[in-house]
Amino acid sequence: MALRWRVYYDDGSTFDDTMGSPADSVGWGVVATVSTHPAEGKTFQSMADYYVFDPRAGWVGTDLCGLFDRLGNRVPMEAVCFGRMIPNEDYARIHRQALEDPDFHRKSQRAVGEPVGHKKRWNRV
Repeated sequence: MALRWRVYYDDGSTFDDTMGSPADSVGWGVVATVSTHPAEGKTFQSMADYYVFDPRAGWVGTDLCGLFDRLGNRVPMEAVCFGRMIPNEDYARIHRQALEDPDFHRKSQRAVGEPVGHKKRWNRV
């Protein structure tokens, strides 16, 4: 059975759908999430203040305004977890672990509006 999602924590531990429901996941110290996606292969979320499990979209990273928007508009949510800032070296390790997780398909395409590459654009004054 293929995994549907996995949460990656600041201590290096993980929690996925074979261990319980989103509501059973630890609510603190989330660094990244990965969810399967029918068109893109998988979605990866990181660097968010909050992570919300939307039964239609999987884990979605958001800020406080986005969380309030979801609450105010009664967007379905099964769980809300708090993100955590950690030292760069630890973040890089967990980020790589989530991106390269062999239990998920490789990302197969970009989402609409997702930027291509990491080109820096400088505004000259």
